[in-house]
Amino acid sequence: MTTKITLSGGGKYLLKHRGGIDYFVCPALDGVVIHGFSARIPSGNKQSREESIDHQRRLFGSALGIRAPFLLHIRQVHGERIFVAQGPLPSLSAGEYDGAISRSAEVALSVVTADCLPILIYEYNKKIIGAVHAGWRGTVLGVLQNALAAIQREFGGSPGDCLILLGPSLQPCCFEIQQDVLEILKIKLPYWTEVVKMVQGKIFFDLQMANLLQAKEMGVPREGIWSLDLCTFCQPCWFYSYRRDKGQTGRMVSMISLS
Repeated sequence: MTTKITLSGGGKYLLKHRGGIDYFVCPALDGVVIHGFSARIPSGNKQSREESIDHQRRLFGSALGIRAPFLLHIRQVHGERIFVAQGPLPSLSAGEYDGAISRSAEVALSVVTADCLPILIYEYNKKIIGAVHAGWRGTVLGVLQNALAAIQREFGGSPGDCLILLGPSLQPCCFEIQQDVLEILKIKLPYWTEVVKMVQGKIFFDLQMANLLQAKEMGVPREGIWSLDLCTFCQPCWFYSYRRDKGQTGRMVSMISLS
């Protein structure tokens, strides 16, 4: 089942339901490359968080119809490192990274989130895919820009030929930060005044806008950036939220594959 939803920003994503899972896809890439941002996925009553996430990842890959034999798992650490998947992998786990890129049809990429920003990348000229996990720490470290630089360096791709899909995350309505984080943003982000708002003495951060501006800085055209501006905190029926649920929560899965 497919439904078109209109977002507050004026863009449109497709809401699909398959295999018992609701998920969002970008209409510009629907039928071009397999991808999606999941809503809540049942954890399957697994014993550990790692087992639950692996269960959710496999369920979502099945719902998307991914045929790639290798479903890459990166251990996200709120950093800036990008894993380059060149082909068949000796292991499904790549270690501590916050993004991955590939041009192999044998590898599917994914990140898991519960307030941080999931980002999917498709370089349509060289057929390169990427998946990035960006919290505020990864954003100030330039994790998305590192992924775009790796696409250039490793595969000869161009940011100008990339589509950037920003998934569901904390929106500025709910992403309150403290003064210490603001001071870091002032140092690391030259455009910090465009991504920080003061409301009744509180400080709020626009995570999606910060990454959008970083993508543009790397040469991605504005029309190539799609934002799913749904707030994970505000939508408990749809999304898990680490902040809302005080850490006791599941994860959404965002995934992209060439096959």
